[in-house]
Amino acid sequence: MAVIQVKRIFLLFPSIVLLCSCTAVKFNPRYEQQWHTVIVAPFSGDSSERTVSKRVDYQLSTLAGITVIPSYNVDMLLKQHDLQEQYEQHPREALFELAKKVNADGVIEGEVISNHANRSQAFHQVEITSRIVDTNNLAIVATSYEQNSALIGSLNELSMQSTDEIVAELKIALAKLGAQLP
Repeated sequence: MAVIQVKRIFLLFPSIVLLCSCTAVKFNPRYEQQWHTVIVAPFSGDSSERTVSKRVDYQLSTLAGITVIPSYNVDMLLKQHDLQEQYEQHPREALFELAKKVNADGVIEGEVISNHANRSQAFHQVEITSRIVDTNNLAIVATSYEQNSALIGSLNELSMQSTDEIVAELKIALAKLGAQLP
């Protein structure tokens, strides 16, 4: 009898603990208009930020109908427009100044928070927030939030999955701004 109950627990356990996900995307309908260019700012946060930024760049940079300036070009453009020193002191201000100088309609920015499973927390957790912000008035055009947790697998895999979900939501918002989705 006890063996049957243990088997039931082991069969039920994987279906409960594999993955928990929460997502949301909001779009301001006042901005359903044609945009031409957006800059992807380097995502801020913890050690996963570089992985997230690279993945966002990779997946958005080839969208048709809108020019996406990837985050790996931001440093070069800051140097070209003499904004490197300002960026070190006030990164957000410098990014929006850069956006104006290159005639970008908006900036995609975001944060990443990730936690490894440990003794006090039994599961990996990744939280990513992203925003598309209008260059002219700094209004939030669209915002997306993704939170994933997993008991098994690696934190890197969880970060990639969360990033893919954020990118899917960003693509929906960018389509409302003129991007053509495949």
